[in-house]
Amino acid sequence: MSFIKFLPVVALGLAACGTADKDDTSDVNFDDSGVTNEPAAAPTSEPPAYSLTPDAVFFGFRTVVEGSVNVGAISTENGPFYGEFVVYLADYAAWEGESDFDNACGLIFELNPEQATLNDGYISAGAWVAWDFDPSTFVGTSPSCDSLNEDYLPLVEQWSTNMFTIGFSPLSAESEEGLRGALSEEQLAEWDTDWAPYFFDAAVDVEGLGEFYPINLGRLFALNEDGTTATADEEGNADPSGEYLLPVSVKDEAGENLTYAQDGYYVSIPFGGLNPDFFLQ
Repeated sequence: MSFIKFLPVVALGLAACGTADKDDTSDVNFDDSGVTNEPAAAPTSEPPAYSLTPDAVFFGFRTVVEGSVNVGAISTENGPFYGEFVVYLADYAAWEGESDFDNACGLIFELNPEQATLNDGYISAGAWVAWDFDPSTFVGTSPSCDSLNEDYLPLVEQWSTNMFTIGFSPLSAESEEGLRGALSEEQLAEWDTDWAPYFFDAAVDVEGLGEFYPINLGRLFALNEDGTTATADEEGNADPSGEYLLPVSVKDEAGENLTYAQDGYYVSIPFGGLNPDFFLQ
């Protein structure tokens, strides 16, 4: 497998405890006016002028955990948000992160609990929680997929019609090494207080990958009793009028990894990419 290292500190705004903007939940109200339930347009008889030839695949996903093992929802003004899973076929050099659908073809899925099945195998192997999702969760593609190089159209079909798996587990030694390598000396000085307690592995398995792969970093945020997102001040302290999401530690009082998934809002942060040509072999 060809793995592309991706440093998110500048490009994706990787943030320590207390600096995740509450507007991250803007994806809750993802504007689907340009999303289609059809696959990207097939090439015409005339050679099209493709503007998007991807050289990296990234994954972004966020969901709510209820009762340690169930998929839940965030309460919003527009109704419940069940979470989303997005596959990005991206131009690595140009892509600016999860909201950039100009430089990536996005395949969007809604993480509806009715289409989720707990994956006991991955949990037994060390994940806090993992679910398989039915391909009926597929919402559609971003408009940018219309300009996708035809060589990569099979991936749109492959991933939109097959089951996928997501899950969360304690930060592995390899992921910790990657995260440490992406931080400045000043940030590393605050590792024990601002970083280590809050990050974990967010893993995926999609058609053609064949393994539960810890591709992303994850963070956990608190929810209020009414299901809305809890907020914090700039230092990460609870503040009902705060501008940021309220982070939750994934360590116990002794600083050890928890052995179960706490309830809350789980957000994965793209941290590594895969070579799309791997999936075309």
